[in-house]
Amino acid sequence: MKVYILTSKEHADLFYDDKKLIEACKENDIDYEISIWDEDIIPDNSIVLFRTIWDYTKKEAQFRALLEDFNKRNIKTINPVDTIKWNMDKSYLVELYNDKAPVVPTYISKNYSHECIAKSKIEYPLVLKPLVGASGYDTFLLDSKDSVVDASVLLGREVIIQPFMKDILSEGEISFLYFKDRYSHSVIKSAGNGDFRIQEEHGGKVKRYIASKEELTYIDNILSKVEYEWSYARVDVVRSEGKLLLMELELIEPELFFRFSDNGESALIKSLGL
Repeated sequence: MKVYILTSKEHADLFYDDKKLIEACKENDIDYEISIWDEDIIPDNSIVLFRTIWDYTKKEAQFRALLEDFNKRNIKTINPVDTIKWNMDKSYLVELYNDKAPVVPTYISKNYSHECIAKSKIEYPLVLKPLVGASGYDTFLLDSKDSVVDASVLLGREVIIQPFMKDILSEGEISFLYFKDRYSHSVIKSAGNGDFRIQEEHGGKVKRYIASKEELTYIDNILSKVEYEWSYARVDVVRSEGKLLLMELELIEPELFFRFSDNGESALIKSLGL
């Protein structure tokens, strides 16, 4: 059966790291087709693998409509639609925190205004970012109440407020990659070019990270609290006072860093059960 690999128009030929998925499909005799998520029509009863749909947050209503359309037409998505919907809204961080997962303190404002910072009781420096967002866009670091950073683009929007985790500047953010409940590989991402964001498009750097057994046990515990099905997961954490804290759990379209893995792309394709 064919798998439709969804991407964005910007990455119509796939992001360079995801090209390894094509090799894995060929090696496993799986038919595939690369499709633009907001342009191409996927046939009924198909199988879809979400990949570099990295502009979906800018077209949220259209993306949500697409998910409903997939459900109506019996299109199986990987990850499943219910999982995608749950993970789109970063309220899941509060959910996991309430379930005793080690999460960076998170305050959610459904209608952000400057007064929300005081209500959050989160101390400066702090980070503001959209409740539905990706890739560090519209994300702002405020070092004090007198900060001159202009975050007005967030006014009236759904926003999360978190303390700025200073260790992200010294050590970086660690990402643990899993395919079908099995650990695959890890990377560590560090900020660059004077920016606090660790994404490569903002000047960040990435290298392979060797995870310890203790760390993997810790990450397994976080994933055990997720009540939704998934075939791929990226767990982003930062170390604070020696303890790993969850920054984000990526179950929609995370960069999977196959280039730092030992056949991670093949593990993902095989997990589809085609």
